[in-house]
Amino acid sequence: VSTQSTWGIDLNWMLYTLAADEATFTGPEAFFGFMGVSFALVFANAGAAYGTARSGYGIASMGVSRPELIIKSLLPVVMAGILGLYGLIIGVILLQKSTVFYPSLTL
Repeated sequence: VSTQSTWGIDLNWMLYTLAADEATFTGPEAFFGFMGVSFALVFANAGAAYGTARSGYGIASMGVSRPELIIKSLLPVVMAGILGLYGLIIGVILLQKSTVFYPSLTL
């Protein structure tokens, strides 16, 4: 049985890991999986920071023009914080679904 794919990629490492009790991938698929987790965290928290900054600017402007509406304008700040927490939750869920096994690391 040839382990060369159509594109010339050696598939021995994949056959070896699939033959184990638990499929553990430590090649490029693990890299892109962890990059997805990091992108979920980075972009969600960057969006939350941007939303907090923009709504903070709006609250400051509201405080000058109509001070009685400052409490009502806190909702966008809370929603931006929830966006950051959503990114953290998605990152943890994706990390728990990864099948990369490192014996020295425990979660």
